[in-house]
Amino acid sequence: RINSCPNNCSGHGKCTTGNSIASRVYCECDKYWKGEACDIPYCKNNCGSPDHGYCDLTGEKLCVCNDSWQGPDCSLTVPSTESYWVLPNVKPFSPSVGRASHKAIVHGKFMWVIGGYTFNYSSFQMVLKLLFSFFVNCFFFFLIIALDDIYMYGGKIETGNGNVTDELWVFNIPSQTWTTKIPSVQAHGQQYGVEGHSAHIIEMDNGDVIMVIIFGYSAIYGYISNVQEYNIRSNTWLVLETKGAIVQGGYGHSSVYDSMSKSVYVHGGYKALPASKYGLVDDLYKYEVRTRTW
Repeated sequence: RINSCPNNCSGHGKCTTGNSIASRVYCECDKYWKGEACDIPYCKNNCGSPDHGYCDLTGEKLCVCNDSWQGPDCSLTVPSTESYWVLPNVKPFSPSVGRASHKAIVHGKFMWVIGGYTFNYSSFQMVLKLLFSFFVNCFFFFLIIALDDIYMYGGKIETGNGNVTDELWVFNIPSQTWTTKIPSVQAHGQQYGVEGHSAHIIEMDNGDVIMVIIFGYSAIYGYISNVQEYNIRSNTWLVLETKGAIVQGGYGHSSVYDSMSKSVYVHGGYKALPASKYGLVDDLYKYEVRTRTW
């Protein structure tokens, strides 16, 4: 077998052996480089030094731009018509920050991160609050906000074999407390516990505030093609009878709500295909909330 450093550390470091016999070799990178193969510069193009900025290797190890420049490598003017990604430095950092299949939502100058999947539940923080200016464990649920409340519906709970739940939880931001809602389901009605769904809070013309839940996967019924509607003020639950196009529900799609037309646009997802196959799709649906029409 071969036990060597990837790409010979790209010429930006040296191949080093760990302290123990069982340890594999690894790249010890020069001060301007990082990554498993020392192929990622801390400061791309040296931040355009000296005119655009300089590389700060004493602190955060990133580019510090002069007043007229911005961007990760100080290559964009201020102001700029180009977009770029920024990796903010989150403090304090702990292992509980890392997670997958969580949900996040913005309320004022804060971002609230709730739930998700993590390897180490012993130090798991259910709710994270991130200040932008400072820049029950469940996942595949959906998170939306109404006034000062964050609504969390459904998802997969890591108990037993991992149940898909129909629980509806509300997190009040000012008091930072959780309460559970038990909606009234109409006679002979149905409520689907789902994961991988999406949801939106919508104010109707008559003043009602509803939560619309789109598709998802049920452990009992499989992929759901229905739209579920929760009336926040009356605390009632309804599975709607929709009109228009015949839609196929799925899991893990994305959706956005257009307040001007009061329509939800649904894209993609993981669905059942012909011949007992499953796969990703590029379906695009439009759901008109007022008329309940696809």
